[in-house]
Amino acid sequence: MTAAAEPARAGRPRAGWRLLTGTGPAASIALGLLVLASVFLAVAGPRATLLLRTRALQQSLTQGPSGSDTIIAGAGPFSLNAPGNPLTAGEIETDRFQLAGYLARHQLPVATGASWSGVTTNFLNVPAAARSAYISAHPPQLQLIYRDKLRHYARLTAGSWPGAARYSGSELVLPVAFTRATAARYSVRPGAMLPFISGVTLQVTGVIKPSAPHDVFWTEFSNTAGPELFVQSPQQGGQSWWQTGAFLSASGLAAAQSHNSLAGLTVNWVYPLRLSGLNADQAGGLAARMSAAAADGSAVVGNGGSGLTYTIGPAAALASFLIADRAFSQVLALLEVSLAVLAATVVLLCARLVTEQRAEEFALLRARGAARWQVSGR
Repeated sequence: MTAAAEPARAGRPRAGWRLLTGTGPAASIALGLLVLASVFLAVAGPRATLLLRTRALQQSLTQGPSGSDTIIAGAGPFSLNAPGNPLTAGEIETDRFQLAGYLARHQLPVATGASWSGVTTNFLNVPAAARSAYISAHPPQLQLIYRDKLRHYARLTAGSWPGAARYSGSELVLPVAFTRATAARYSVRPGAMLPFISGVTLQVTGVIKPSAPHDVFWTEFSNTAGPELFVQSPQQGGQSWWQTGAFLSASGLAAAQSHNSLAGLTVNWVYPLRLSGLNADQAGGLAARMSAAAADGSAVVGNGGSGLTYTIGPAAALASFLIADRAFSQVLALLEVSLAVLAATVVLLCARLVTEQRAEEFALLRARGAARWQVSGR
């Protein structure tokens, strides 16, 4: 760098200062730009902070386990499933819409169109199953399942969908559908007859395949998509066996309740949530509303159901985020306040300097009859 360049470089800050504190329109323009820059920093800082916090929130929600974006309401065993007064598919669907309205009153972002409901029986041993379904001497266990939106979330690959239940003599024949994995484990094909419990035979009418295997419809209760290995604790004996389910029609659901062995149905209503538009500032309010909905006992389904229990999928992710966000926001608040005070101080000091430098000009304007607001405008 040449010796001549040094004074030129050193003179640039002094020239900028003279421009800012000098007289004439150039000084006013320079001060205005400084004010705009300060305001921009004061506004852009919090917005950038909110964007950063929101990204962290959305990441914690989307990377959570299955069901982390759903609310599941459960009830059971239902007293309506007594012989002669069965719990019907229509009642379950009506309850689903009523519960959706209940959650909406608590201002929860429920995706009502994507909600679904299901009914399950207890797991029961299937001694008549093929040896491929056994583990050592222990037979597999199977539960009967009804899902009101099964055809939306599954694709028929063989046979037909389950139809109406029927009686063959005194034997109740329940048409069911198996998933591919379950059919393979049980070594059955469409048309197979599988003795289940005393007085009940399952007729496998079709084989289905999940159309969206990663959807909560299949992942929330994992043994519905295929057999799942159940292992006892060593204290209980340490045995293991396969557990899975068979899908009933609405007619089969009503007919199954005529047998005491299949009584004690559990009902679940599942509500996916719209969380993609949730920002960090709204997370605390949503967590509070979810807790209030779970604690509120005013939601009633059916005419004699037991109390509802709720599984709030996003609760854990929201709680973890709020703890981290609280600590993070305290640090950011100090930085934002400091930035705002610094910007205000710089603007006020520069305005004072400009006013002092142009005091004679302003006095002349006042002497010529200019009002205070006109001088302030200059």
